[in-house]
Amino acid sequence: MNAAKSGSTLLLAAVAQFAVAGCAGGGLGATPGTPLTQARLASWIAPDAKKIDLLYVTDIGDNYVYVFSYPGGKQLGTLTGFNNARGACTDRKGDIFVTNRYSFNYTTPPQVLEYTHGGTSPIASLGDYNGQPNDCSVDDKTGRLAVATWAKYPSYAGPGSVSVYKDAQGTPTTYSVPNAWFVISCAYDPKGNLFVDGMPYGYSGYPTGFVFAELKRGSTQFVNISVNASLASAGGIQWDGKYVAVDDNTNNIVYELSVAGSAATVEGTTDLKGDWGYEQIYKFAVPHSKESQATVLIGGNQDAGVLGFWNYPAGGSPTSTIGGLDAPVAAVISKGKGSFSDR
Repeated sequence: MNAAKSGSTLLLAAVAQFAVAGCAGGGLGATPGTPLTQARLASWIAPDAKKIDLLYVTDIGDNYVYVFSYPGGKQLGTLTGFNNARGACTDRKGDIFVTNRYSFNYTTPPQVLEYTHGGTSPIASLGDYNGQPNDCSVDDKTGRLAVATWAKYPSYAGPGSVSVYKDAQGTPTTYSVPNAWFVISCAYDPKGNLFVDGMPYGYSGYPTGFVFAELKRGSTQFVNISVNASLASAGGIQWDGKYVAVDDNTNNIVYELSVAGSAATVEGTTDLKGDWGYEQIYKFAVPHSKESQATVLIGGNQDAGVLGFWNYPAGGSPTSTIGGLDAPVAAVISKGKGSFSDR
């Protein structure tokens, strides 16, 4: 059930209702979840949420991070206290990192906040003066946390970069990305190689174009990678269990790329169609096992306020949706002790 959001809603976290809707398919959200009225100012989460797999969704419209059961799609909590919560990632323990892109009144740097699985308060905060934290990824092998930054804050005084924190703490090592002024997203593969996408400084100061680069494990600099396809703009990037999946944010097409040396080859594409008439799928999740490629893609439509679930890599129209959000951006799965279905 969608809830109209006024200006006071954004400031005071007034009533918002959520329901899962959509046709059966992909085993996700096939039956509507229980509507939940949300009218709390403080972070909260259901008592049993820590025991199950959870879906975290960042929303830059109301500056919340919403927590749902996975794969059932029932809302189990809300995290508050963000200022442009844009990216999210998890580590092998199930901890969640949220990139808080803007500082508060310029008195603190933009932050990366860490939460335990099912927790309501940050257990750690990393300040990042290198730029505006836009996305993150954790290397399962080493525990390194990579943070992609948009550009220097508060103005575009310098290019964005990638901050890599050893053991997700301390002072980061900063890496520039050739030809990218805005670093959009980042993702580690199972070998510890770090991939990023971004955009140059475009016409009238707006980002435009597409840059793809790799920091090989053990290397000290990013190398640009050519792609045998023309992507209009950079969106989310994830390892899908088999390929590096990169979203063309303009056309809502995810490209599955194999990488050899300084060249990437398109092995397949996933067209994310929608039923709402207009689309802007940005960051996404492709939950997978170590043995196989993902079978579902989860992404937020910022314009429509809807989170969609698509068959992957088939694409097409979403098999189900979660409505009532404001401007959802990133989706990430945090593993609990066992999966849970509330259907």
